Amino acid sequence: MCCALATRLRPAQIQQKVRSICILNNGHILRNLQASREGRQIENTMSHDRAMAASHQRIHSIDLLRGLVILLMAWDHVRDSFTAYGYDPLDLSQTDAVYFASRWITHFCAPVFVFLSGVSASLHRDAKSLGRAELARFLLTRGAWLIAIEATLISFSWSFDLDLIVFQVLFALGAGMMLLAGAVYLPRLLVAALGIAIVAGHNLLDPINAETFGSFGWIWSLLHELGYYSWRESGLFSGLFVAYPVVPWFGLMAIGYALAPWLRHSLSDNKRIVFWAGCGVTLAFLIVRGINGYGDPEPWTVQDRGAVFTFMSFLNTDKYPPSLVFLLMTMGPALMLMPWLEQWTGAAARLTRLFGRTPFFFYILHMPLIHGAAILKAQWVRSRHAGFDPGNPLTWPDWYSAPLFHSLIVWLLVLALLYPLCRWFDGYRRRKAHWWLSYL
Repeated sequence: MCCALATRLRPAQIQQKVRSICILNNGHILRNLQASREGRQIENTMSHDRAMAASHQRIHSIDLLRGLVILLMAWDHVRDSFTAYGYDPLDLSQTDAVYFASRWITHFCAPVFVFLSGVSASLHRDAKSLGRAELARFLLTRGAWLIAIEATLISFSWSFDLDLIVFQVLFALGAGMMLLAGAVYLPRLLVAALGIAIVAGHNLLDPINAETFGSFGWIWSLLHELGYYSWRESGLFSGLFVAYPVVPWFGLMAIGYALAPWLRHSLSDNKRIVFWAGCGVTLAFLIVRGINGYGDPEPWTVQDRGAVFTFMSFLNTDKYPPSLVFLLMTMGPALMLMPWLEQWTGAAARLTRLFGRTPFFFYILHMPLIHGAAILKAQWVRSRHAGFDPGNPLTWPDWYSAPLFHSLIVWLLVLALLYPLCRWFDGYRRRKAHWWLSYL
């Protein structure tokens, strides 16, 4: 903003300087006028360079944190498609500690994505020197674009048909951005208060069920309740599954938007305060979860299988929709990690940052790749064992096994296949200035 203001003022200053030179040194008017013009050209060039540098400046830890959750997200989808245990990894009556951890660690993905989307909206406004109306327009159009991609390309990737619309993280991001488009007209302090109030208070809405609203229950599911709706038996867009109701996710996004200036300043000048803020959020999780009352619909319980499983029960918080305890549990460690990520360098950091710079591109490619590979595997098993259904353990042959180690190999292969594509896209976006690239 300051650079833009200086650019607008500079021509008038030069004109005033030229007039002064004319009065004081009448014999040197032409020479000084030419020098002023050359000076203006140099200053305009420097101003342009500074603006370009500002527009491309990124916070190192944000790209790395986003890259880490991209890796975890891919692991979650690979594990879900290729590990054959026959039960939910969070089912404490059947799971083990390793299988539980392989799912629990991926809980960090969606909250970090949504929080950083709010931060990025604020940074985008500053980098492009956008007014509130321009930012609101961008958020509305990008939000609508994400919802459209979720309802078509991503929903298709889950089942390779369009019978069922699946609203997951892209819906939460898109709908959250559209709501944030209205919130940007409010003072940041008020946006922060709104976000905190939603995150802290939305569990008060838990007793309200979609059935209360009859045929309009699907609207309540879009806002606050996991739900499945079918308008006809089969066919194009015949059903809707809402896994990510928007209200709590919007609250988290609003907090990210409001805290962006503080986060940017703190990560450059006082990283320790970000770490201690994360510690405070984690402490709030331990207190609220320990009280075992408000904050999550599923209280933790002492488990017959021992202390480890009791601890797992303590961590087994509700994601659909994300409870207050769930968001405290995930965002505290994420904030604590950011100062360390600012110092992370080397080959692994460069790889992680690449995926963090191309999250949407990675997302739209990884789902059909993983699902297509899972179908090929199922067809191969079915060719050797008639009636095999990967979703029904009763149909599995005795020799069929798919432990976590197999999923780890597939996960590494997926990353290896997507790395060159993401690297190409990141380079293309750096070289080009097409407006539509900001939507990818």
